[in-house]
Amino acid sequence: MADSVHTARWLEQFENSKDKFVLFPSSPHRRIHPKIVRLLSVKSPMQISIPKGLRNTGLILAALDKLFDNRLRGNLLRRVINKFEPNILHAVETQGAGYITLKALDKIEKKPYFVLTLWGSDLFWFRKFKRHKLRLMSLLPRVDLLSMECERDVEIARDLGFVGSLFPPFPVTGGYEISDGTNRITKTKTSARRMILVKGHTRFVGRGTQALHAIEELSGRLEGYKVTIYSADPKAKRLAKLIAKRTGLAIEVIRTGTNCAPRPIKNVRVSPYICWYLTI
Repeated sequence: MADSVHTARWLEQFENSKDKFVLFPSSPHRRIHPKIVRLLSVKSPMQISIPKGLRNTGLILAALDKLFDNRLRGNLLRRVINKFEPNILHAVETQGAGYITLKALDKIEKKPYFVLTLWGSDLFWFRKFKRHKLRLMSLLPRVDLLSMECERDVEIARDLGFVGSLFPPFPVTGGYEISDGTNRITKTKTSARRMILVKGHTRFVGRGTQALHAIEELSGRLEGYKVTIYSADPKAKRLAKLIAKRTGLAIEVIRTGTNCAPRPIKNVRVSPYICWYLTI
């Protein structure tokens, strides 16, 4: 996902390394994320490139692969693998990158060590659908190393045929650089904190509106608290406005695009009451 801040932050971990990365876009992106654009242009020990012809074609390739069942990008990825012969093939996210990789590995000349990183509910949610379950059962046995954010996914992966090694649960972005002044979190006793942070995402598996309804039910106990909502889509924004009007709570909605805490919310002191991205 060349348009994702998660991918960008993962890559930033290696900026001072001497590793070489070839980034194959897997999302229907309209633009490369600015952090990745910077990495492509800055002089550093790390080498990173995007194969010719793939930088600005993510949207059209994804649209075509709706018809070709990922075979188009799978063939392109196979060519990239055969050309560069990487030591490690890392699929960042499953339903896009993972499924494309599955197509690419069908006729690969020399299979690299294959790492798959799960994002959120890649297994937990999609295993419920027969078409996706069959794909996961074909993909996971070919994975050498599995990275996930939650211990919950270990048993699920094993049930779906995964037999490889496990990376300890870890944020998909690699975490935050807390020594960076813009990310520095002020230490405050939890009893003195007066902010509630909510991820307002409601599309797909997001449950931002449920978090907001919970806040409304608790409004009588939240006098003096500020509710900050990020990644808010229109549905969450409308609900937040109604709840603020009904309860009198101080609710701030951060516009979409500045959606990644803590960077846009500097020196934040979050209260013990936290609704943090409810999902299924």
